[in-house]
Amino acid sequence: MDGNSRAYVSKAQDVVATVLAKGSALGQDAVNKAKAFDEKHQLRANASAKVSSFDKRVGLTEKLSVGISAVNEKVKSVDQKLQVSDKTMAAIFAAERKLNDTGSAVKSSRYKSLDILLGNRYGRNQLCPSLTTFLP
Repeated sequence: MDGNSRAYVSKAQDVVATVLAKGSALGQDAVNKAKAFDEKHQLRANASAKVSSFDKRVGLTEKLSVGISAVNEKVKSVDQKLQVSDKTMAAIFAAERKLNDTGSAVKSSRYKSLDILLGNRYGRNQLCPSLTTFLP
């Protein structure tokens, strides 16, 4: 880079750094003002108290807990009856085994394929000399 290019890059970096610093300061100022407003008017505390009061009056948390427990028990019952978890795990293990077997077969067939392709020209157990540098 020549001198002019360096000067432009340096100036651009200064501008970006200044903009980011001012933006951060403005953002922090906005957060501080919001906190002060909330402390003055007690919005968060009042909202929390109203939600808590509503929950106690209606029993929403308790009803949700009972409902969730009932759903969980039903899911467990269906799972035990149909053995969904066991069948899913068996399928996952089978797929994993198949992938491992396939990977091993591909790895070993790579060398067999080369042997077959080159076997006629160089003999059954001989490889082309120029290819031996590419094999691990």
